[in-house]
Amino acid sequence: MPGAPPSLSHARSSGLAARRKGDPLGGFAPHPHPPTPRPRVRPAPATFRVASGAAPLPACLLDVHPEVAAALAAGEAVVALESTIISHGMPHPANVETAARVEAAVRAAGAVPATIAVLGGTATLARSRIAVVCAGPKTLLDIPRTLEVLETAGVGVAALGTDEFPAFFTPRSGCAAPLRVEDAAGFARMVLAQERLGLTSGLILGVPIPEHLAAEGQEIEAATATALAEAEAQGIQGAEITPFMLDRIQVLTQGRSLAANIQLILNNARVGAEVAVELSRLRRGGQGQATEG
Repeated sequence: MPGAPPSLSHARSSGLAARRKGDPLGGFAPHPHPPTPRPRVRPAPATFRVASGAAPLPACLLDVHPEVAAALAAGEAVVALESTIISHGMPHPANVETAARVEAAVRAAGAVPATIAVLGGTATLARSRIAVVCAGPKTLLDIPRTLEVLETAGVGVAALGTDEFPAFFTPRSGCAAPLRVEDAAGFARMVLAQERLGLTSGLILGVPIPEHLAAEGQEIEAATATALAEAEAQGIQGAEITPFMLDRIQVLTQGRSLAANIQLILNNARVGAEVAVELSRLRRGGQGQATEG
């Protein structure tokens, strides 16, 4: 990536990078039959995961930066940051600049950032003990069905300070939040309770758009409706619809959607770091023990 610092271009200097070494299957032959289709939920681009005792992967599949490894071993707060905004979520150089700002925001809140990249492989989320902090799904998605799939998969879903689940650029999706927490500490207690009960499913915290971005959010929602109509008229579907929508929305809002998206990402990073710091404090206080990481 032109101009990207080594830490971000390789997703290693401040985080984790899952990668292949030799045979990715470890010598096992692939299954002769295709896997049974399973529901897949695509998280919003602005997603921040708080590690919560998930089962470790084989060491040969991971590159873990020494700072992250040391923080995990010491039980300190670590926030995993997705690298989608670097690869295709934003144009260059805003992608690299935003990723660096997000890492700085996590550090400012007292946690260690761990930018993750999955290179040449796949990752499983549905049945992993992990907590995801996000802005909710975009309105162009089927939000009621998304929440239903999450419930079917056993994933706990909560909203921060609201009874209605957020929808990325708008604080209200029209769907009731299954659970509500008032602050990051409340969600940290949920994560801790999940650990103590031995549950292996994931948790999601939907964070509403900050109030000062509400006006931009309404403008972006209108642009989203226009772009979606254009996509339908042009027959754009599948994997092509997301980059088309992002590009059209940015054009229709004259770049204001990108600025709002960056602020959403930074806000989620702050909340994710607050959750991680509080969870680390609770663990150190003897109110719960993490099984791993």
